[in-house]
This record gives sequence, structure tokens and C-alpha cells, in this order.
Amino acid sequence: MSHTELKVAEINGPVTTYQEYHNAWKGFAYIWDSIWREYLKKSEYGHWMTSENSERLWKAVKDNGIPGWIRLILASTFDNAIVEYEKLPIIAQYYKDFEKQFSLGGNDISHLLEWSGDCAKIHSFYSNDNCAGICFSATSVGIDPWAGICFSATSVGIDPWEDYDLSKGDKHWFVFEEYSKILGLDLKDEK
Repeated sequence: MSHTELKVAEINGPVTTYQEYHNAWKGFAYIWDSIWREYLKKSEYGHWMTSENSERLWKAVKDNGIPGWIRLILASTFDNAIVEYEKLPIIAQYYKDFEKQFSLGGNDISHLLEWSGDCAKIHSFYSNDNCAGICFSATSVGIDPWAGICFSATSVGIDPWEDYDLSKGDKHWFVFEEYSKILGLDLKDEK
């Protein structure tokens, strides 16, 4: 069965796997499907998994009709995205709130509550001196975007088999830094 990996992005070291969550459909796909159903679905669009509709989904991060905190969760699913260490308590709460709002019900729950708990653990175990934040590999079925081979093909002087290292790579970006400006959010009161 496929899995999603939550990873720790150290400031001076490789991005490493913190935890695996089995059934990747209960991770990013759950987020994308929930946002699609609630805010974007129109009968003429069909499902979000077509290339045209997935573009609509990615552009939803700038849709003012969607609450900013939900758009930040969406941004955290984008390629090369890192949720900043100091924002882990905020994103942890957002994951809880998202699960509460979009819960599948019964025993069929997403990974978001687990992610929330693991964000809290990472925040208490690491410090902002050694941890830049968290990131994800959405599914084990595809290529891990944090594996060295994905990044170093364009980076001179980096071993193509070495996992991504923030101090050496330039492909990563930070979710709150990037999108709080675009969304015009005051991070003290973004909900």
C-alpha cells in the first residue's frame, strides 16, 4: 500500500523521514479532494485529477473565496514546500481544524490528526537552531521529491545520490513566508 512521509528539514543536514503514514489517499489527496468538493467542484469540471482541473486546484491558493488557513494547508502540499519550524504549532492547529471541518466520519479518518500530533512532537524535540521545518513526500508510488536525484540533476557539485540538504540546495521554499504575503494574512489572527 502507498504511504506518505512526513520529513524533517534540518538547517545543516539532509531532509530525513520522521514518520510514514500508510494509505497516501488519506494525506494530500484527502486535502485536495476536500478543497475541490467544498470550493471548486462544478458539474462541468468533473474530478480534480485531470490536468486542467488540477491546475484549478493549484490556483485555488490565491482564491479569496477560500479561507486563508485552508489555502496555507493547500500550499503545504506543493512541490518543494517546507512549513517553517516556528509555524509548526499553527499548522498543527490548522490540520486539526481541517479534519474537523472535512471529516470523512466513522473510522475513515485522514492523516491530518496524526500530522498535527507529529508537528507538536517535532516542535518540542527540535529547535529553530537545527530545524528549518517539515515537508512531505506525498506518495511512495511516485518519486520522493526530497531524494537527492530529484534535485541535484541541476545542481553543480552535488552528489546525485545524496538526499536533499537545505544548506546545499536551492529548490525549496517556505510556505508561510511565501503565502502569508500573497494572502495578506496577519499570522496572529489568520482564521
